[in-house]
Amino acid sequence: MSRNRSTTHSPQPRRVGVDGVLLGMTLAMAVAFNPVIGTWLSGTAHAGTAAVRTATAIPAPTNSSKGPVRISASLDRSSVLVGRDGEVRAELVIEADSEAAIVERRDTDLVVILDRSGSMSGDKIHFARAAVKELVNQLDDSDRFSLVTYSDEAQQTIALGSAHAGAKRSWLATIDQVQTDGYTNMSGGLDLALDLVEAQRLPGRAARVVLISDGLPNLGDPTPEGLMRRAQRAPRGDYVLTAVGVGEDFNEFLMSSLADSGTGNYHFLADAGNLAKVFANELSTARTTVASGVAVSLKPAPGVDVVDASGYPLDTQKDGSVVFRPGILFAGQQRRIWVTYRVRPDSIGSIALGSIAMTWSRNGSRHSASLSEQPSVQVVDDEKAYYTDFDEDSWERSVVTEEWNKTRQDVSRAVSAGKKEKAVDILRTYRQKNSAVNSFVGSEAVSNNLDDAAALEAEVEETFQGEGQETKQNVFSKSQSADAYEKRRVGQLKK
Repeated sequence: MSRNRSTTHSPQPRRVGVDGVLLGMTLAMAVAFNPVIGTWLSGTAHAGTAAVRTATAIPAPTNSSKGPVRISASLDRSSVLVGRDGEVRAELVIEADSEAAIVERRDTDLVVILDRSGSMSGDKIHFARAAVKELVNQLDDSDRFSLVTYSDEAQQTIALGSAHAGAKRSWLATIDQVQTDGYTNMSGGLDLALDLVEAQRLPGRAARVVLISDGLPNLGDPTPEGLMRRAQRAPRGDYVLTAVGVGEDFNEFLMSSLADSGTGNYHFLADAGNLAKVFANELSTARTTVASGVAVSLKPAPGVDVVDASGYPLDTQKDGSVVFRPGILFAGQQRRIWVTYRVRPDSIGSIALGSIAMTWSRNGSRHSASLSEQPSVQVVDDEKAYYTDFDEDSWERSVVTEEWNKTRQDVSRAVSAGKKEKAVDILRTYRQKNSAVNSFVGSEAVSNNLDDAAALEAEVEETFQGEGQETKQNVFSKSQSADAYEKRRVGQLKK
């Protein structure tokens, strides 16, 4: 495994609250979203690490309302070079007050979808049963639980009911009796479980669906598009779908895509060792939800494209805006999401990136807010001036958190497909690009990260040598993919 020394380097940008307003926008974002512009409010200064420029008054946020949720953001650079790729990243920070936990503690309806098809035999069904039992053991009396299992067909193995002690003893015995056989009708399991949640959920309760599978559907509707379309029912119904991959041969890319579509979490269950932590996290986040159905809308200006948002699915609307849905916010949570823009820097001057807005649900009502200033960058033709306008701390985080872990995911895909040369080329391209930039910026964290990239290249080479290459490639792909997925989503899971 790579050392990942640099991923722990995450300096916190300074923020100033604006009169307790919900979504008090970050000062670093207020003046044209420029991280190197000094900003002032009530005599408080915020200056970047690069060239100091004239201070500008902070515009008030618009369309905001009072409450415990805030959003902020900053750019990793304030300029782009004319005629180059025009890439710039914005770090969005969405957070919820910890004080809301007492008010927001909610009883939970938990529905588990357990794959019991023939491909789940052996250790996989053993680990999966252990996972479901761990979930049951963590339920309170006021929670409710149901188990849906599927092979050729789906069935409700445990009806939705309150998790009192007697019921839990019965459920644990039933779970122990789940056996494997037949094909993998994942679509049937999803349909039955999601219908159950939507028909029997009571007002005021949180709901969470957990899919546990080796992700190898071959009956019903096995298409990724059809399965993700089903998972998208969860955010539309204001609940969450989490996906847990089991074993060494499951489709990690399908399972992580289902988690994204269901705005939940993705976990790789290599063994039973971390079950308690994984599922304590799932239940805790459901019970302390402050904002649900969070959706961020990015409307790019003409000549600007939204390329990525930490891997979340991007949904382009009719008006040209791009929406991604990071799911829920639990009390005390701080989410960090990198949005990658690409501008067309054809001539010298200022280019606006576009507007940023967010919507969410709280206590049955929908809320919205948008930034009063559009972020912008300068197109310059002086390479020295361009690198001077990098914010070193933000650029470090954009590289070692976002770009590095996206690269690891791309490498995982290549290794999973048996394409060693492609995996090696991805890593070498990553090193060459960031080594060139770092020769100007001089970041120690990025320098360490490039050592990690070289070490990962050696690991790739090793998976294609000697005996057991297929097994080594499977393990490499799943472990790297799961770890990179989590590290791109800073703050998504409770620690």
